[in-house]
Amino acid sequence: MQVKLGGKIVFGYVKPRRGDLRIKEYDFYKAVYCGLCHHQKKLSRRLRYMLSYDMVLLALLRLGAVGERACFLKQRCPVHPVKGCLAVASSESLAYTASVSAILLYGKLQDDSRDEKGIRRLFAKMMAKSAKKAMRHAPILALEETTAQRLLELSACEARSAESVYEGAEIFGKLLGEVFAYDGKGELAREKTVALYEIGYRVGRLIYILDAYADRDEDKKTGAYNPFVLSKEDTESDAFRDRLVIALDMELVQASVALDLLDIADGGIYAILKNLLKLGLGDVMREVIYHNKRAETIQKESRKAYEL
Repeated sequence: MQVKLGGKIVFGYVKPRRGDLRIKEYDFYKAVYCGLCHHQKKLSRRLRYMLSYDMVLLALLRLGAVGERACFLKQRCPVHPVKGCLAVASSESLAYTASVSAILLYGKLQDDSRDEKGIRRLFAKMMAKSAKKAMRHAPILALEETTAQRLLELSACEARSAESVYEGAEIFGKLLGEVFAYDGKGELAREKTVALYEIGYRVGRLIYILDAYADRDEDKKTGAYNPFVLSKEDTESDAFRDRLVIALDMELVQASVALDLLDIADGGIYAILKNLLKLGLGDVMREVIYHNKRAETIQKESRKAYEL
């Protein structure tokens, strides 16, 4: 659930702090992922192997906001062929999330098929066909158009070499906000769609900025667009890193405030979401920005803040 500079979509930042989840909460988190995987299998067998744990955030938000009751069943798959795994049964929230995953993956794979070479390009083209097939099985035309439009805006941002990382972050924040808040059937109260938009918007902004910072050294070598490379500030200094962490912490604070406005009745779902937004993303952010420097001290401080 992340955007790569130049309009590429990549995945991998939204993770929980496992040690602060109760066993049953972590089991539920995994069961939602397994349920998503099995639902995506219905759309495309190939595409399920590209499903990211990032999508669990969206699935949990939809389950909590709509108030769907999660039912469980035992499933077997190539990863768990004998023992099987506990999975959340198919629901409208999981169906929606699986369709969104296909839409975002299609955007990523289209871009990879243009930019990659050799076997990687061939793989991207093959998987893009699977993503397109999945989108036809469960079309959400409004989001398909929104995603395509926002990715074009990001490409234009790159083309004019925008020096501010916040310009691209704003575009991707709006994209995720629209994805999180989409209510095609009109089932959600307005205050809930507003809160969902705010969570997606804040998480999208954070992820875009974090990904840009993580890739600055590689992009400097390859000559790829990166606003941190274009920046006239010393992005390697401790002072800059500290200011960036403070700015991104504010994004997480706003996302957490919006989470409380959702008024999620299921305490387990709320606890997992709180962990993802207040702890997991914060830990990953600090690991990327500080390169694990002061990591132990920072995690202790974050744990104290969480307990308060």
